[in-house]
Amino acid sequence: KLARAMVTEYGMSEKLGPRTFGHREEMVFLGREISEQRDYSDKVAQEIDEEVYDITQGAYETAKRVLKKLWAKFLANRGSTEPITVFNNNLFMIRVSFATYHELISMNTRGLLNWRTKIPKSYLSGKYYPIIFDNKVFYLTGSIATKEFQLAALDVETGKTLYLFDSGTSVTTYPIFFENKIYVGCTDGLYVFEYPDFD
Repeated sequence: KLARAMVTEYGMSEKLGPRTFGHREEMVFLGREISEQRDYSDKVAQEIDEEVYDITQGAYETAKRVLKKLWAKFLANRGSTEPITVFNNNLFMIRVSFATYHELISMNTRGLLNWRTKIPKSYLSGKYYPIIFDNKVFYLTGSIATKEFQLAALDVETGKTLYLFDSGTSVTTYPIFFENKIYVGCTDGLYVFEYPDFD
């Protein structure tokens, strides 16, 4: 909607120039549009659509470049990390540069830290990334000695641990959430357990 307004109302298209397209009748005192009359051809309409696409695609590519730049900066300043998960303009990742523990980190797209929390050192590092579901951050961690895994849930805003499930076996797949149950593939079969009541 904004990209279309940039082209048709604000004259911000390099290709079509600084002009407006379409005549709008408005009730000024209510701040509301009544109708819009098209005063341009089908060919121009197609050019408008192409310009709107170019603007939105360009914004998307710019956002990707910014995220890659922030990611490179984060790696340079904070040590090695695992693949990231993106949710609501925040990045979630596990940092594995400590000898005795790892960290689950949340940061915004400006590179500022939201929160971080210690998690056990795990044999799963490098294989599994945080999963966002139901406004919770789920992550898998596994004992290096016994290979038993844990599934934990953290508050997406604060990083506070809300739930911790212990198993007696080694995990082989990501958790899957379906119909109030959590499914986790393990070496001795499929673990199925009820989705926690966080209230």
